Amino acid sequence: DVCSSDLAANPVADDAVAEVVREAVTNALRHGGATSVTIEVAAVRGPARTKDGIAASTGHALSVRVRDNGAGWDAAARMGQGSALFDELCRSWRHGSNRRGTTFIGIVPLS
Repeated sequence: DVCSSDLAANPVADDAVAEVVREAVTNALRHGGATSVTIEVAAVRGPARTKDGIAASTGHALSVRVRDNGAGWDAAARMGQGSALFDELCRSWRHGSNRRGTTFIGIVPLS
């Protein structure tokens, strides 16, 4: 299993998680008008899938989930710099929206 020493010894992954969370929260506030945001970060070890079914692939990784109560993600909107950031930092990522808000899930590799 991934232990705290694996996480503490990886400042690159730590920075990547911080950037992913910052971008997802910014999107929730700026574009969704959210008044509440929940952030969950969990260690995963592959080959595996998170509880949402997103592939964690092989190796150690962190699952980052950001949920909000905002207006949701506009599927017709142009994908911007945030999407490029998620592509760069996450092994895989996805989002889903409904009338209760948006959930973003990204897998950030530790190696």
